[in-house]
Amino acid sequence: MDKPLIVANWKMKGGKFLYLQIIKKLSQELTHDPELLAGCQVVIAPSLIYLSWLQEVLRELPIEVGSQNVSQFLPGAYTGETAAVMLSEMQVKWSLVGHSERRQWYFEEGSTIAHKVLRCLEQGITPIVCVGESTEQRTHRRQFEVIQKQVEDALSLLDQAQVAACYWAYEPVWAIGCGQIADSASIAEMSHFLSELLSGLGSSKAKILYGGSVDSKNALEVFRVPYLSGVLVGSASLVFMEWLGILRQASQYYARIP
Repeated sequence: MDKPLIVANWKMKGGKFLYLQIIKKLSQELTHDPELLAGCQVVIAPSLIYLSWLQEVLRELPIEVGSQNVSQFLPGAYTGETAAVMLSEMQVKWSLVGHSERRQWYFEEGSTIAHKVLRCLEQGITPIVCVGESTEQRTHRRQFEVIQKQVEDALSLLDQAQVAACYWAYEPVWAIGCGQIADSASIAEMSHFLSELLSGLGSSKAKILYGGSVDSKNALEVFRVPYLSGVLVGSASLVFMEWLGILRQASQYYARIP
């Protein structure tokens, strides 16, 4: 079984000084407790400009670096974009795709996300495809319809083997960055729905993360939700004691699962 995945999305926040503080403190923790991250995989996704620098900083630690975004296009005249093959050349193995903030501010949907997922898989990069409903959509009980369309759109260019290679992050838009996490029943309901949906589409062991105001106070509750394979952490991953608390709980909880 794949180790549970704990992803830190650093968004467009912080900078070298903060990042070095976090990594230095985490390195010290690992010196005292070498098994701290033994129970899970850890990925940090910084802004693109910091990717290669962070890889160097992390070279002695069991942490991988991922991208927050990837271009839908093959290499060409697309100013400001980063092709999947370029990320692959930098030994990047993970990329977020379709994060709600990309959907909101850059109007990414449908074909755009489908091509991003395909571009990742063509280069051996594992896409972490983000899906989630808004407050209005949930209020009108359309969350399952919305999520199903997002999933089907994202997979529309893939064959069955490629479908099974994707990770998924359920991130209800109404819970992101507001300090109000979705309740366990809602997370479990959607995780089960995603698991059944993806099974029918060719992914019999879907790898699903939860993202949305995860912190050290609620992480253990999230880990206990069935069908989940980890979490996508935003702002809390830039506060060292919050991040450390999440990592400790993940390692301790998942280490008990055979």
